[in-house]
Amino acid sequence: MAYLQRYDALKAWLDEHFQMPDKLVATLIRFLEQNQGILSKRAREKNWRC
Repeated sequence: MAYLQRYDALKAWLDEHFQMPDKLVATLIRFLEQNQGILSKRAREKNWRC
């Protein structure tokens, strides 16, 4: 339950500050989870424009 609350809070924050499709938000959150909150160099270099 705590995971879903944190996920929703992060999604809400991202929605407030950026226009991103839900699928891209989910991918970004997954990347952050996999690397303990740090976006990998490969992910940072990827073109994230929506």
